Amino acid sequence: MQQKGGAIVKAILMAFFIGIGLLSSLCDVRAIGTQSELRGVWLNQYAFNSLNRQETLEKILQANLNTVFVISPQIEDNNGESDPDDFKAFIHDAKSRGLSVHGWICNHWRTDNRSTVNFADPKEQKAQVKWVISLLDTYPELDGVHFDYIRYEIWEKCNAVKMNGINETIRLANAAIKLKYPEKFLTATSFAAASASYHGVDYGTVVGWLTGLFTGEENLWVGDVPQWYQKWYAKNPDNWYSMRNTIEKDLKKTRLLGPEHFNFQQDPTTWIREGMVDAVIPMQYTSNDQTLEDEVNLWNSFVPDQSDKIYLGLGWLEEKDHNDWQYDPSAIVRHINYGRSKGIKGFVIFELTSAELPEGVDDWDLVRALSVDSEINNFQAPFSNRVPSPLSSTK
Repeated sequence: MQQKGGAIVKAILMAFFIGIGLLSSLCDVRAIGTQSELRGVWLNQYAFNSLNRQETLEKILQANLNTVFVISPQIEDNNGESDPDDFKAFIHDAKSRGLSVHGWICNHWRTDNRSTVNFADPKEQKAQVKWVISLLDTYPELDGVHFDYIRYEIWEKCNAVKMNGINETIRLANAAIKLKYPEKFLTATSFAAASASYHGVDYGTVVGWLTGLFTGEENLWVGDVPQWYQKWYAKNPDNWYSMRNTIEKDLKKTRLLGPEHFNFQQDPTTWIREGMVDAVIPMQYTSNDQTLEDEVNLWNSFVPDQSDKIYLGLGWLEEKDHNDWQYDPSAIVRHINYGRSKGIKGFVIFELTSAELPEGVDDWDLVRALSVDSEINNFQAPFSNRVPSPLSSTK
């Protein structure tokens, strides 16, 4: 009886500790990435004017966000989108509440809202660097500068001169920041990776093979497609882009596809690999789960050892040309959870307190979905607690 009783006690204790272990595992699932995780939002002028500033800050704090990318005002002869007094007041209020704040600039409209710039011009590169440093000099409370529209305006084949011009602009700006303000950050947006575009002819097809007999080429890339991508494509023959030819009926089977950001001369993979930026935020605003999962998996394939420098841009908006962009708080929660499961360390929402918020849509629905346990997040709010920003210059 004593042996049997001892066995029962042992079994009870074992069950207890197993239960504790399972509970710890559940807690770990909720806490994925929360030790160092960027939780950000982009804000346009309307969100932080004198009428809306305090309400917007309250939304940010209640959602347990920690980083804000704020559209910047005019600096010297450089274009701006916000009022200088509103910008300064918001920075001060946000910093006093422990938030990381970054000045957001639209690079290819540096001079005004109509004229785009040539990043390949060394004079333009110097002007862009001066813009960045002037912004940090004028608003010393900023934690960094955020590049948006660091691209050419027209869709075209890859152009090495233009792409290198953008790369050099970013490289010079980052070097200038690190020299004068080593504690501050440079981040940049890019177009999404899970958006396929034409970049050449695939000689693995019958038509392509016949063409290849005359050219001697294995594949014919059109324009100056980055070498890293050509190697990646060859190494991964069944990649997401090659599969578009079989999935999407309107695509020709002979096409070589790649990310559309190449067509605007953006090469964010190189920005990360060569240490030009502290982080890239691809603007994948979809509410579609599969598209978001494809986006995450592509970035993990492009920069497998540096995926911690990818922060997902998540859409809280609608546009008539994008049926999959929706005000869907449950989708944002799912996408955060999926990103975390794949090692993504940050998420940025576009946007809060929009001047174009449709009737019947309430930002507070998103705030609650992010921070308060409920049915919409399966009673596991992804941002249930506050964590520090990895992009804070005052750690």
